[in-house]
Amino acid sequence: HSVMPDMTIKTKYGRFFCEAGTDTICSVLPTYEKELTKFFEDFRNDGGVFIDVGSHVGRYSIMIGNKFGRRWRVLALEPSPKTFSSLKKNIELNNAGNIVASQTAILDKNCKADFFVFKESGCNSLFGSASAKNAAKIKVDCRKLDDLIKEKKITPKDISLIKIDVEGAPDRVLLGAKEILKKSNAKIIFEALNRAELEKCRNVLEKFGYKVSGEVFDKINFLAE
Repeated sequence: HSVMPDMTIKTKYGRFFCEAGTDTICSVLPTYEKELTKFFEDFRNDGGVFIDVGSHVGRYSIMIGNKFGRRWRVLALEPSPKTFSSLKKNIELNNAGNIVASQTAILDKNCKADFFVFKESGCNSLFGSASAKNAAKIKVDCRKLDDLIKEKKITPKDISLIKIDVEGAPDRVLLGAKEILKKSNAKIIFEALNRAELEKCRNVLEKFGYKVSGEVFDKINFLAE
């Protein structure tokens, strides 16, 4: 990755800018997350809103945006300034007028918080770890998802699909989305990096009538509906 120049690649899902010296190219190739990718390929819906929490450079936002066009609205959320810049480039490259990008992290409260930025941008996270000493620490804006959709004039019943990939504590995203969980019938895909994270998410989701399917895609991505 360190010797690769800036490049734009075209896949069957869209066009993607890959910044020099990053691992971006790995996450936009069709071979990445095969089972999860197939879910997005097969997903059918006449219209709605897709909320992409932890959009990274927009792989899944672009997939849905290009697939459904104006029938769908996509809200792509990415807190890292550098990664957000690539996300915006990818939206422009695909002329995706149905995608709205917001540079924000999602939590269970509205605040500013430390955010750890790694060379491998897919590892960026609000939640420090033993490896955080290898990361740059910045401050980012955090919002509750319930509050953010009101600001964006999205009603919970219009939300059809949510993806949560935040590298730690996905339950805190869900805790800030209680109105959505109560009033929408959205399918929810979430990444849980360990058993403790999975059980915390399950506990939140089951209170709203959701059932979590085990290892539908791989060992860390789960489906709730």
